[in-house]
Amino acid sequence: MKPGEVQYLTTGQLAQRTGMTLRTLRYYDKIGLLKPAKYNHTSIRLYSKDDVARLEKIQMLKYIGLSLAEISQIMLNDTAPERDLRSSLKMQKDIIQHKIAHMMYVSKTIEEALGMVDEQGEEVDWEGLAGIIQSIHKEKDWSEQYQNAFRLQARISLYDQFSLNKIGWHRWFFEHLGSAPHLKVLELGCGDAALWRRNVDLIPETWNITLTDLSPGMLDEAKISLGAHSGRFKFLVADAQAVPFHDNEFDIVIANHMLYHVLDINRAVPEMHRILKPGGCLYASTMSRAICGKSSS
Repeated sequence: MKPGEVQYLTTGQLAQRTGMTLRTLRYYDKIGLLKPAKYNHTSIRLYSKDDVARLEKIQMLKYIGLSLAEISQIMLNDTAPERDLRSSLKMQKDIIQHKIAHMMYVSKTIEEALGMVDEQGEEVDWEGLAGIIQSIHKEKDWSEQYQNAFRLQARISLYDQFSLNKIGWHRWFFEHLGSAPHLKVLELGCGDAALWRRNVDLIPETWNITLTDLSPGMLDEAKISLGAHSGRFKFLVADAQAVPFHDNEFDIVIANHMLYHVLDINRAVPEMHRILKPGGCLYASTMSRAICGKSSS
């Protein structure tokens, strides 16, 4: 191949590399879901690297349970892979982590129901079964979840590029935490620890900080993101609906852009209140027209 020449794959080569069937790839072309970048002089389909990125996204969206019609609509409005593959993959990872979290939630509910069956014998426990049904029913609309994540990513990107507030969101949020010494701080749903990575120069040396997330993979991402500074933090897999800490343990609890991922907010809020010290503060934020809110325990 000559320098600068674009490499293409035929349908057969793409099928061999990805494990897809020829029939599926041809069907995707037929319905307009994955059209080849071009055809050669003998009308053979030729796929580019951007097409492979598009196919990867299609398969991921299928994996989380979306229909081809839903995927078609998303692909129509979202060309992120062709422009920024890294951002697209990170967003897909985030969606998968939330699906894993939901499955863990359902698994926990089933485990609790099994415990009731063991205690009561084989007698049907209606409350336990009802709990399982409710937990399954709380399955998110993953099409909407993905599109919300895409919109959030787009807003963050636009904010970083064009915001008149040159401080930046994470800086602005962090400065509201204050700088009092010897505080015990907990962040629920820390994600990739962007809040701490972007403010590492402001963190008081005497703070005792614990970062939690329901996803072990996301905690690994946080450790990598913090790099040499990760030693300043404790990392723990934890569910905001059943936080594994003592009463009155933390001076500050942070829920930054994560509460809308919690399946049962009515369980999470009392938990946050329980682990806060008297006079402690909860800092919670979400995407809206209003500013970040703060509440005291």
